[in-house]
Amino acid sequence: MKIFKYKKAIDEGVLTVIVVIIVLVYLSTVLLAKINTFKAVIGEEQISILNAAQEAQKTQLFVQLAGRYSVAKAILDLAENNGFYKPICGKYNDIPYWNKVEEPKKLCFNNVYESVQLFILERFNQLAEKKGLLKNHYELFVEDNHVVGVALKPYTLTLEKPNGAYSVPLGFDVLIKTRFDLYASVQKYSENLIKSCAGTKSSNAERDECIKNVFTEKLEEQGISLIYEQADSNNFLFTAITNFKPAYSNNFLEWKLALFLPVKNH
Repeated sequence: MKIFKYKKAIDEGVLTVIVVIIVLVYLSTVLLAKINTFKAVIGEEQISILNAAQEAQKTQLFVQLAGRYSVAKAILDLAENNGFYKPICGKYNDIPYWNKVEEPKKLCFNNVYESVQLFILERFNQLAEKKGLLKNHYELFVEDNHVVGVALKPYTLTLEKPNGAYSVPLGFDVLIKTRFDLYASVQKYSENLIKSCAGTKSSNAERDECIKNVFTEKLEEQGISLIYEQADSNNFLFTAITNFKPAYSNNFLEWKLALFLPVKNH
């Protein structure tokens, strides 16, 4: 009786294994049939196009992230270079003049939007070159808190099958706090200071009093603290400290500027 039960158990085990093998063979056959059907439906040409589309999507993601990084860094670059991509009227101890030494009444204000565009392109081109993308290939539109970059030509991938190309437009759209208006506020203040005190007073004492009187104009309401020091008899160095922290920075935005404020007939 025991022997019979043992033999019956072995037969059931073998039967189970045979059933499993049959099921696996059946499923393999069905799967192979589906794969062959898939290959028949989606051929090499379609797969080539799908691969190109995936590569284009990855490139577009890279461009968006590179644009976001470049914009954030450009804001910091602009402050570190004291509001200029390149100084217009020279420097005093590496600090750019905001008026001309030879003609103190002539303003040397910088177009902040043009400068930040150049900084963005400089950063972006560095990243694009590493990715194998074209340099100087984007047109930029810079507004307060919004920067858009549009590729001048579409991104094109060569297709082997079918012979041809797959093209898509590339670009980036970045919403970020910039506070370019802070530069405009300091420029307006500096213009008033230059017009009022540069070459208009007969003595150092009168000129210094003029600076103090104009300096009473407060910029704190706009989030700016402005301090200055007299570097020598005619040169004054200003530091603009704001209450704005740019992205990727733990420090408040600040920059320096030099003003040449001589007395009459200096």
